[in-house]
Amino acid sequence: MKNTNKLQIESILGEKTKIDEFDFSKILSNKHIDFLKKHNGAIFFPNGAKFKISGNKKPQICDSQGMVSVDLLYGIGTDSYSLSYVNNNKPDELQDVIIIGEALNGDFICIMNTNRHIYYWYHEAVTVDESFFFLSTNFCDFLASLEPDNELDPDVEKRLRGIVKCNLRF
Repeated sequence: MKNTNKLQIESILGEKTKIDEFDFSKILSNKHIDFLKKHNGAIFFPNGAKFKISGNKKPQICDSQGMVSVDLLYGIGTDSYSLSYVNNNKPDELQDVIIIGEALNGDFICIMNTNRHIYYWYHEAVTVDESFFFLSTNFCDFLASLEPDNELDPDVEKRLRGIVKCNLRF
């Protein structure tokens, strides 16, 4: 996959769980599945990664260039960082999507079941219609669009000052 050479990518495994692994072969592309198998777990970006939200409508969490940071992309398996685990425990309003990654502040990167396109889900939107932002028509293009995120945008840093993120997985 092109463009991943400028990102630092590491695999990460979560805690063991007692869930069954889902069959995502009807939803995820073969290239997406091959990428996940190659990394054998969730994908974490130690130096950060970010993507751009296009268009006029942007969530508040975007920096001044419309960029949002990616925390991780979920992997294959049944651990707490797996596609199976997160999709088995997703919020009710996300039943029509497959969650494939986590963005800054608990937002998600998703594949819409109806068209298989990649979207960013902003969890603080007022309505469901305002919560999804189109990113890409497929996983390969989404992955190619990721850029290194070596420093936090000053505008975002001001808005986030005093906010604490705690990701509890019970």
